[in-house]
Amino acid sequence: MPAPNGVTQYEVINIGHIKTYLKDLEISGSNVIWFEQSQLSLLDSMSEIASSGDYYLASIDGNCRSLDLTKVSVAVNSNLLLFYDMNDNCQDLSSNVFDGVFNGSYAPGIDGLGNAATFNGVDQYIEFPNDLALKPDFPMSFSYWIKFDDLNVNNAVVFTTDYVENSHTGVWMTLSSVGELSVNIGNGTGTTSVSRKTFIVNTPININTWYHVGAVLESIDSFKIYMNGILQDGNYAGSASSLVYTEFPGSIGRKDGSTLADPYYFKGQLDDFSYWGRVLSETEINKLMGN
Repeated sequence: MPAPNGVTQYEVINIGHIKTYLKDLEISGSNVIWFEQSQLSLLDSMSEIASSGDYYLASIDGNCRSLDLTKVSVAVNSNLLLFYDMNDNCQDLSSNVFDGVFNGSYAPGIDGLGNAATFNGVDQYIEFPNDLALKPDFPMSFSYWIKFDDLNVNNAVVFTTDYVENSHTGVWMTLSSVGELSVNIGNGTGTTSVSRKTFIVNTPININTWYHVGAVLESIDSFKIYMNGILQDGNYAGSASSLVYTEFPGSIGRKDGSTLADPYYFKGQLDDFSYWGRVLSETEINKLMGN
């Protein structure tokens, strides 16, 4: 096989899931062959992409290879802040070592394939490390699998990136009073509608049903929620115009949403939680759902 002798195209790909192989790239397929970034030696399509770098591919037709090559610059897990697979622990599988602390338990998850974190809706939660890197400005994205055992708002809070009592701060996701998923930001001025900005989807959640959720907050004016890979219609509420954090760490499974009530705790199961400091594309969210 002759070495590549020219590059005619250039493309940047941000890998949107944890383990990726050459065959997983959108521009791959049965009619292309891959070369290593440095020696330009032939690579198997099952080769894992373990680090950022340049790869080259050529199209093939029978025994003939095109002389026109595509140079593919790959950024692996670009701006992945943390990833918990929830199998038996909350070890961060990103390179940041933002391990969580969980006082709950693990049980078989979706279709019995591995475990998922299980929350009792009373006092169980995962606490993030208290690190400024986990309090980013826009944009940011989240991806996870979830099953609600109770649709009451007191037991439906998914996470918050900033857990503080009696105030809306950071980013959080929960259900509305009629069981519709929402993503929210808080400005730290209390717990009323002027203290938050909320995007609520139009599709109600079903109890005891697994969903894949992707949330993308591109700016203060652009929130998106995907359910099972499908972008959801919805409506905005609240009038907060800024995102504010405090000195307190975030949590999965709890939030203090009212000055008149105790903190809310999630009741259900959650799996494969990832938190990103960038926009995830619809393609990447679907890859995370299928991973």
